[in-house]
Amino acid sequence: IKMHINKQKDEHTTRFCFAASRGDTSTIAALCDQGFDPNSSDYDQRTALMVAAMKGNCDVVTKLLEYSCDPNLQDVNGTTALMEATKNNHEDVCSILLSAGAHLSLSESQAASALCQAVFDGDTMMLRRLLKANIQVNASDYDKRTAAHIAASESNQLALQVLVEHGADITLKDRWGNTPADEAKRANSVKILDYLSSLEQE
Repeated sequence: IKMHINKQKDEHTTRFCFAASRGDTSTIAALCDQGFDPNSSDYDQRTALMVAAMKGNCDVVTKLLEYSCDPNLQDVNGTTALMEATKNNHEDVCSILLSAGAHLSLSESQAASALCQAVFDGDTMMLRRLLKANIQVNASDYDKRTAAHIAASESNQLALQVLVEHGADITLKDRWGNTPADEAKRANSVKILDYLSSLEQE
């Protein structure tokens, strides 16, 4: 009997997530009204909300939240619905999730990795989305390097400006005692040094 119940639940979860993927709010509402748990997850612990966020479907995300879907559940990789929306450039979904109390649920090292990668790739839009999702702007990696250190070493002034606008501390030192200004000196980046100097004068 228990195996039958589990199989039935798995089938309903598959149907539920498929409905979320297709934008089928009617099926989602019908299943929830019948008592189906909207937080049910598949074998990877992915929920319908994560699927809808990845697809950028605002209507489905809104409907799931109306049925008390938890926006902060994580799959086996530690990914949340907000991270799915952020990675896939769905700003409207991000706004809906943030209003519902969603967060990225990243460790400091994970946050640092995401920010530093965005800066290194020159992906300013991703950087802005991560910061809008309230990621830890001063998160550092195992060498205590922050995204500001990377921006300075890469002479990426726009990224550095975006980070500073969101509260980046440009006085933080890495494990070798270097600040972003030291990184700029090493890279012979006059524009970064001038920018950092202008901040000191404000």
